[in-house]
Amino acid sequence: MKSTRLVCALALIASSTNPATAQAPALTKGVSVQMAQTRNAVSYPTADNADAWIVAITADGRLYFGAQAVTPEQLFEKMQATPRQRDARLYIKADAHSTFSSLRTALGPARSVQFESAVLLTSQPESHSRADLVSPQGINVEIVPQKSGTIDVRISRQADTSQLTVNGKTVAWSNLKDTLKTLVRGRDQVVQVEANDAVPFADVIRVLDEACKTGAKLAVPSYHSL
Repeated sequence: MKSTRLVCALALIASSTNPATAQAPALTKGVSVQMAQTRNAVSYPTADNADAWIVAITADGRLYFGAQAVTPEQLFEKMQATPRQRDARLYIKADAHSTFSSLRTALGPARSVQFESAVLLTSQPESHSRADLVSPQGINVEIVPQKSGTIDVRISRQADTSQLTVNGKTVAWSNLKDTLKTLVRGRDQVVQVEANDAVPFADVIRVLDEACKTGAKLAVPSYHSL
C-alpha cells in the first residue's frame, strides 16, 4: 500500500512540473489553432471565461463561433442572437497561416453587431522559469472604417514575400521598429494596419506587435457589414 501511494505521489509531482503542461496557455475554448507569437501582447484572463465571445479562424479560413463551425452569415446571426454584457470583449483566435481576408470576414459581422474593437489572441515565447499556467494574451485593435489622419501601414504580398509601406513609403521589415518609433508622438495617435487578401495573419500581427510597443492605438479597417 505504501509503495502504491508513493508511485501516485511521484506521478502527481511529475505532472505538476512538466513544462509542456505547466506552460500551456490556459485558453481551451473552441477549436485549436496555431496562434502567431508576439512579445508585446497583454493578458486577457477573461478570454477563459465560459461566456467569452471567441471567434476562431483556421489556417484554411474556416470560421468558428466558440466550437461551432459557421459561415460569415451564420456568424452574424449567432452574434445577433447571443446575449452579451455591455463590456464584453470579442476575441479573435486566428491561425498564423490564415489570411488577412479571413480576418476581415470575421470583423465584418463583429462591426455590424456594434463591436468597436477586438482582441487578437496570440501566443508568447515559452518561459521555462515559470511554472504556472499562462493567461490568454492578445493585442487589442479598433475595428474602424478606413480613414485618413492615421499612421498607415500597408502590407502587400508578392512572390510569397510580404512587403511594407508606411504612409506610402516602402520600409524594410528590419526598419519597421525605428520607423514607427519616429512617427508615433503620443498615445492618441492611431496606427492603422491594412493588407491585401493573401497576406498571412502572422505578418499582420507582426506589424501590430511592433506598433503596440510604441503605445499608439491600433486599428484594422472594417470594409463591410452584413
